[in-house]
Amino acid sequence: MRIASDNRTAGIEYPAPQSDAHIRPPAAAGPGGIGLASWVTYLSLEMNPFSASPAQIVEELTKLGWKPVWGSWDFAWDWGNRWQPNANNAGFWQNIAKAHKVLQSLKVDFSFRTFEKGKETGSVWWH
Repeated sequence: MRIASDNRTAGIEYPAPQSDAHIRPPAAAGPGGIGLASWVTYLSLEMNPFSASPAQIVEELTKLGWKPVWGSWDFAWDWGNRWQPNANNAGFWQNIAKAHKVLQSLKVDFSFRTFEKGKETGSVWWH
């Protein structure tokens, strides 16, 4: 989680990864088999002086099914092959709407990014 100061200068990151021992390697194929894509949505958070406590944020997001991760993002949702670009993806939008509502109530700044597994633009350590 990035914690912004009152004057919006550079924030600090907590927790910092201790080693690369648990880095998730790029996926060669999705859980459905060779050739089927596997997708993951990442959630980045930035706290401010009015945000809920980190423990409360983690508790609320894990209740919804989000997994804490270390690295370029703070949480992840593994879609497997249930999410496809340019498809209906109703489950995706319902999940995002629920998380959006919870995050608003926790008063944190946030952003979502969805990638095909192994094509992320940053490092990710899964717990």
